[in-house]
Amino acid sequence: MEGKWWDKASEGVSVEVELAAQLELSLGDQLRFSIGGLEVEAPVASFRSLDWNSMRPNFYMIFAPGTIDDFPATYITSFYLPLEDKLLVNDLVRAFPSVSVIELDKIIQRIRDTINQVSFAIESVMALMLVAGVLVLIAGVRASIAERLQEAAIIRTLGGRRRLLLRSLILEFGLLGFAAGLLAAIGAEATLAVLSYWVFELPVILHPVLWLTGPLTGAVLVGTAGTLACYSSISQPPLKVLRELA
Repeated sequence: MEGKWWDKASEGVSVEVELAAQLELSLGDQLRFSIGGLEVEAPVASFRSLDWNSMRPNFYMIFAPGTIDDFPATYITSFYLPLEDKLLVNDLVRAFPSVSVIELDKIIQRIRDTINQVSFAIESVMALMLVAGVLVLIAGVRASIAERLQEAAIIRTLGGRRRLLLRSLILEFGLLGFAAGLLAAIGAEATLAVLSYWVFELPVILHPVLWLTGPLTGAVLVGTAGTLACYSSISQPPLKVLRELA
């Protein structure tokens, strides 16, 4: 904050600091306002910082007491009403028809619903990325099944057990799935951060569950699909494979 707040002899207007920066205002600058066709001039007396997320009544401009008392005015206030007393809002509107009631809890709930829908959409994209990765993986495995049959046959001929080959397949595709899930989680988290900061103007919040479920889901999904796709390469007798090669 800069400048001084009001006392009995104060005059001028207090300006919100971000708006003042946009308008390139300085203390003492003279501003002219048009209110209902009437004009009033006031110097910039102070700058102040506001927390708009607090949902408390506030304004970009606040005049010194008495400056605009002769102008038409609309009064605003806020109060907390428990959920079980919501019917009192109907009584208030009936008793004072000119009063406009804005239920902030409904607005906040709508914002939460929107954010949840965006989060669900991004998580769905992450799931589709994993499924697409699995399909590409299966296609790649099918294309290299002949090489895998040869490798498995040679290893088993040299004394390697089928259990060893099975563990190597699980490890290979499990690590690939873990890496794919990690990349998907990073992409989803980055997208959520960009939307939160630049679109909704909310603080960036990390999602540990996403970082845990993404890699684990990828490891299980890709590991299972890859192992099943390559299982035929280790289940066939090595002598049969070598005879076909010969």
